[in-house]
Amino acid sequence: MLIRQVVYVFGLLGVVWYAIHWYNDWFKKHADEEFRAKAMLLDIERASWVVETALEWQHDSEREIPAELLDRLTTGLFAEKGLPVTSEKNDLASRLVGASSKLSLKLGDQGAIELDRKGTRQFEKEGGGKR
Repeated sequence: MLIRQVVYVFGLLGVVWYAIHWYNDWFKKHADEEFRAKAMLLDIERASWVVETALEWQHDSEREIPAELLDRLTTGLFAEKGLPVTSEKNDLASRLVGASSKLSLKLGDQGAIELDRKGTRQFEKEGGGKR
């Protein structure tokens, strides 16, 4: 009887510990995405302001805005602020392809995809693997 209660208590503590960590990870991902979306909105607003300023400059002075000024005004626009863009699915796929010499995926009735190391290196050389 006592052993069963101890097992239940440890089981409950394990479930609570797991739930706390899962929710903590979820809240962190949610907050990071909110900050990234807010930064994107601010960058869009700033880019809109830069375009309006450049148009006003061109209208008032009959010449284009100097490139140095434009570069200075647009520094850091739409730049990733240290947040990863890759998803867990992409990481898993790259690990599977990297760990195996050849990977074959069946796509239901549509056919199959075969990936090998040579093909992925060629894809990256051609610029398809940019992150």
